[in-house]
Amino acid sequence: MKTGDRETSVDAVERGAVFIILRPRAQGKKAQACGRDEPFRASSGGQNMRITVSGCFSVVMMCAALAGPAAAQDSAAEAAARMSGAGHDLSPGEALRAGTRFYYAGEKERALDSLRFAAENGHPLAAWKLGRMYSRGDGVKEDDIKAFEYFREIASNYADDSPSSPRAPFIASAFVELGSYYLTGINDSAIQPNVARAREIFSYAASYFGDADAQYHLGMLYLDDSDRDVRMAARWLKLAAKKGHLKAQARLGELLYTGDFHGFDNKVTGLMWLTVAQRRASGAEDAWIMELQERSFSLADESVRRRSTRLADTWMQANPSLIADSGQ
Repeated sequence: MKTGDRETSVDAVERGAVFIILRPRAQGKKAQACGRDEPFRASSGGQNMRITVSGCFSVVMMCAALAGPAAAQDSAAEAAARMSGAGHDLSPGEALRAGTRFYYAGEKERALDSLRFAAENGHPLAAWKLGRMYSRGDGVKEDDIKAFEYFREIASNYADDSPSSPRAPFIASAFVELGSYYLTGINDSAIQPNVARAREIFSYAASYFGDADAQYHLGMLYLDDSDRDVRMAARWLKLAAKKGHLKAQARLGELLYTGDFHGFDNKVTGLMWLTVAQRRASGAEDAWIMELQERSFSLADESVRRRSTRLADTWMQANPSLIADSGQ
């Protein structure tokens, strides 16, 4: 994408941003439960850095000084108040609510000023929504650089929020979006593919926030790595699968049934996850899941089929809320 005068700030991001450094929290604070307690290695800017994800910790995002996302021609505050019809200065919370109303009413251009004002005044949900809009071209011209800046801002300023905070899912999602950009890079920009940095970012969101998307991406990185680690892949995929992540369920099932794991129980468990995923799959984008389950089911012994089907029935009955949350 054409980056224009944003090239300089993005260069600064590449030089100094998104270096994740973990440090112990102050003594006396209650430890947070994490999905993983082993150390992992990552590489940032050519320097090895050992990061221990264990018990309770906090994070500091070392970021270069960046200008905030470009404002509208009018000040964001004036535009937000004018567009919302308010006769007084809006608070960030009021601006977010106004922007949300405009967005869901289909007036996405009017939503931008309110959301920008809320984001510029420290509201991470507004910044997350703007990042998603720009990354998807939702009511605005698609601009991955702007999206990257919004997600980077959230990761920089709110990474140490409690995992139980109401806004934690949005913060974790910003990490996942940021990691995804580092997986692919951004065309015509200083953001180049950097798998080591993507793994670092996914690892934090997967461990500290317990985010299922991050756990899925991390599991797939372990599978795709040149030093393929199927056990670590299975571990992260299982964490995501148990939370109802559809693709994680399918990939875990495939790994257990047809991968490097052997034995009756692994085949049963693998076909169970494939069957759960197949029942939840819908649409052309999920056709691969249905095909994978049908092929595996046709090759399985009758005893494996019967037991895996019973386990799939049990999982579906025990997790109606996860199925409902996924919209399937």
